Amino acid sequence: MSRIMRYTEVSRRKGGIMLHRALGMPWLLTFAVVAGSAASVRADVADALREIAQPIEKVEDVTPLLEKIKDRRHVLLGEASHGTHEYYVWRAGISRMLIEKGRANFIAVEGDWDAARHVHRYITHHEDAADSAREALANFTRWPGWLWANEEMVELVEWMREYNEERDAEKRVGFYGIDIYGYERSLEQGPGKAGALDEALKEKMAEGFSCLARYAGDPQAYVMATAREGVDCSTSIRELVETLREDAESWRERDRAQFLNIKQHAMVVKSAEAHFRTAIRQDAESWNVRARHFFDTYRRLIDFYGEDEARGIVWAHNTHIGDARATQMGDMGMLNIGQLARQHYGQDHVAAIGFGTVRGTVIAALQWEGPRQTMTIPDPIAGTLEAAFDQIERDQAMFWMEDAKEKEAFSRRLGHRAVGVTYNPRQERQGNFVPTVWPERYDAFIFFRETKALSPLAEKGGD
Repeated sequence: MSRIMRYTEVSRRKGGIMLHRALGMPWLLTFAVVAGSAASVRADVADALREIAQPIEKVEDVTPLLEKIKDRRHVLLGEASHGTHEYYVWRAGISRMLIEKGRANFIAVEGDWDAARHVHRYITHHEDAADSAREALANFTRWPGWLWANEEMVELVEWMREYNEERDAEKRVGFYGIDIYGYERSLEQGPGKAGALDEALKEKMAEGFSCLARYAGDPQAYVMATAREGVDCSTSIRELVETLREDAESWRERDRAQFLNIKQHAMVVKSAEAHFRTAIRQDAESWNVRARHFFDTYRRLIDFYGEDEARGIVWAHNTHIGDARATQMGDMGMLNIGQLARQHYGQDHVAAIGFGTVRGTVIAALQWEGPRQTMTIPDPIAGTLEAAFDQIERDQAMFWMEDAKEKEAFSRRLGHRAVGVTYNPRQERQGNFVPTVWPERYDAFIFFRETKALSPLAEKGGD
């Protein structure tokens, strides 16, 4: 019998509440592997995989897939871990192909807004930008730095800068972060950015941020204050956001790009506050606050580039881009950007492409904010989707989910591996496989039998 454990781990000690330092991280999700007749499930699924597998050897071999999704304006590229070389290289290749075909205005990543702005300014040739891709990526200083400060990203960032060089400023491709965990930088940077547009707005933003700023760097203290003392910083932040909404048109007329940056700083703080405040609840709301922020930021970028015609690419974990309704996450009321995008734009306008592997090495840490390690991914558990992948004869393959939907073997939930920034290979059976109806979760899937670890930037260290 399978079940999902509470996703926010909270301990009660001496009448108080202690939120673990892994506050809000998606890898507090604990899934039980779907049990059953593992051998028969594996053989059944492996046979079906063989029938629909399309061989691939290089990134260009996904061209038929890109042709299938040519009319889909929202492309979500996943990953089964945050530390695998192949996922970054292939997502970069697919992104380049989409950009070259004029089918993407920007890339939005599961990273911090302010740190990603340094990359955006570099690739769009801003006058005071970093001198190199490495310098721009080194701004991803919050743990885990290796997610974006890695060698695999350097080539893509340099390519995007070169691609933009001969293009008019308004047609240059952008790079943005859609996460909330860089809220401290938004607390610091937001008022100053607002002051460049309007001095009164600077004062309003500083006032709106002042409550949460007292807890900057220690969200656990804020959570404890909300639980013990009834502290609530949401009111002043909501008032700030309302001010931004009311006067949006006049500020956009002054500087659209600057106003987008200012508003996003406010929205990062607003979402982070709600994420922390709801973390002690025994429901999915804290997770969902972050999920909605991912999607709302993406939608804001689509609107910025032109609501009716803009196209975007998202890089995030499979847990975010694959429709939550096709997993146990949906049973618990948990949302993600994959589900929200399909619901808002329509399923025919979204392409969610998952990635996975059977074995190899990966960069991760044993605990939140712990030192990064190169870990060996163990052989998959019998009866899981990855175990079935291991039975097919191809080392790399691509799958179109319309084909998979025709196979009865994929109509039931199968355990599907998910490795986070924290990972312990010895505890695979305790929660690293998400029960999934595979064809309902994605639109396509790219499989590698064996993968290798990501390469953090040497000067960054990745920790």
